[in-house]
Amino acid sequence: MENTGQGQWLAAIAANARVIAESEGPRLVSIVCGSERDRQFWETRARRFAADLFCDDGNVRILTLVEGVPRGNFLGTMAAWLENRSATDRTQPGLMVMVYGEGRRLSPFTQALGNRKPALPTLAASKHAGMYVNAAELAMRHTALPFDAIRHGDFRGLLIKWGDEAIIPEMLWPPMALSDVDAIRFVSGMEPTDVTASEKEWLVFDPSSGEVLAELPRQSLHTLKPRVDAARASGLEVGVNLGSLAASYDLLDVAAEILGPLIQRNIRLDWDPFVWMALLCRTEADWFRETQQANEVVREGLRELETRVPGFYQLISSIREALERKHSRPFRVVGFNFGSALWIDLGLHTSVRRIFGAVAGNEGEAAVFRTLFGIPTTRDERGNTIVRSHIASSASVRNSVVIDSTIGGKSIVDGAIVVGSQIERLVMRQGGVVLFCSGADIAFRGQHAIALAWRGESLTMQEGDRATLVRGAGNMTEMHSNESLIRYDGSNFNSPILDNPISFAAAAAQAAVYGAAYEESMTVAEPSSSLPR
Repeated sequence: MENTGQGQWLAAIAANARVIAESEGPRLVSIVCGSERDRQFWETRARRFAADLFCDDGNVRILTLVEGVPRGNFLGTMAAWLENRSATDRTQPGLMVMVYGEGRRLSPFTQALGNRKPALPTLAASKHAGMYVNAAELAMRHTALPFDAIRHGDFRGLLIKWGDEAIIPEMLWPPMALSDVDAIRFVSGMEPTDVTASEKEWLVFDPSSGEVLAELPRQSLHTLKPRVDAARASGLEVGVNLGSLAASYDLLDVAAEILGPLIQRNIRLDWDPFVWMALLCRTEADWFRETQQANEVVREGLRELETRVPGFYQLISSIREALERKHSRPFRVVGFNFGSALWIDLGLHTSVRRIFGAVAGNEGEAAVFRTLFGIPTTRDERGNTIVRSHIASSASVRNSVVIDSTIGGKSIVDGAIVVGSQIERLVMRQGGVVLFCSGADIAFRGQHAIALAWRGESLTMQEGDRATLVRGAGNMTEMHSNESLIRYDGSNFNSPILDNPISFAAAAAQAAVYGAAYEESMTVAEPSSSLPR
């Protein structure tokens, strides 16, 4: 029996799909990335997947641009807006997506993907494009529900999504009047922990009006907890910042005009925490009080910022003041509460194997993840879900999900995920994930291993391993890592380790020249039945 949270996530996934199916998603999508090679990649993908990600009729205008100099996500937003605003229909909201991420911690998969961590393929086959949706595209797809809410609320501005994490709300929002709102924040009403207190910003909001009143920077749970308790004692709520936001066209215009000199100087500045803290502090006394309550790390960051941007608070507060003069009303920010949101973070080995591996299970979030990826929930008498695949009669496959694949005789597979692969003999007795591989013999000798876009005669994987190929000059280099390796800097990145023939840095250099090693293999197609039975 599904619990309440899972039922609500399923309802949100279904509602998101309806928005796309009814072609009520964004008609203008701007994608910002870090290089011309990436721009071409994401533009080609977005055009091909538009009917899967945004509107079923495919009538979506795609704009792409390169942020040649890293400016941070705040000034990067402003620079992108200045470049694309002439193409914007201000009578409708739009979507801006920022797709970056070197993704060292997912090496060597990142290098196999052409140095694009957000391009990691998911288990979701597209309905229209004949390929598999990747992590960034899954995140784009799941902006449809909040986009629909701001559109129906008569909000005029951009929904701005960065990162490659899809976030599924636990609740559907009631109709809201948003025409007099300057910005919208996305918040999850979760309890802070030692980890989330120190790694995330927190928003104080009025649960009755939805007004966001303050942003609390990252800090220890010891210092955050009293502020959370005090806010709740006064009838307010506190939740974790989910990152993405919506900004009105007027806010973007005013901020871009005021910050023009900073944009030209290529200064780096993020929205969180200081821009939002300054926008929400109505007086210098409020600003002083908030910054004094911050920990030393935050104060040091502010001191460093003020050396690059003297008079930072006055500059940012002038944006708020200009908007208030323009609209003859107070600056207004509201929050969309996602409740206990489901985060789909595919940026680490542990999260990839947990999420993908859960699809093969019967408990927990399996039904949610299957629905998210469009995988049937039905199973055969051996506990398998087999989709567009051929399995030799002499193979033993149980409790697994096999999609667009061929598995030959003498294979033993239990509790595994196999997608887009052609393998003569596959041994996965303790689960694992095989994505878009082909070979004579692949053997997993432990749990939690992942193979991606591998080709060859023989591959052996130990517990927690990952293996792939990186494209070179007329050849492919086999590369490995393991989830037990935490640090990807220094000699771990710049020197060969784990018996790899080259370093992860050298693999990244190859990928920068020769591109991804996988693209042509990740298609939705009927597999061959020619392997041994």
